[in-house]
Amino acid sequence: VHKRLMLVATISLLQAPIARWFAVLLAPPAPPGGLSLPPPLPLTIPPGIVADLLLVVAIVYDWRTRGRPHPVYLIGGAVVLAFQLTAPIIGGSEAWRGVAAWIGALGG
Repeated sequence: VHKRLMLVATISLLQAPIARWFAVLLAPPAPPGGLSLPPPLPLTIPPGIVADLLLVVAIVYDWRTRGRPHPVYLIGGAVVLAFQLTAPIIGGSEAWRGVAAWIGALGG
């Protein structure tokens, strides 16, 4: 169970590096001498889906070797997918901006 939980947690962290690929390949170039703006929050969903494909590979492997997928993959995958789909909605709210500002103030 622990090994599978660690795999689900690691796959959920891969969304940020995969999003960098999307940013490099799909983002327009920054204006000369200026900083580019961060992408809109809904654009975080495709990199999350790409990361989830690694979880699908683990589920298929378990299905082939054990005859059924492990419950950790199913429950953990559902939680990660729910987080990825709701993060753009919650991340744009004023409540979340207040929480993020409070967390940022803790650092300095």
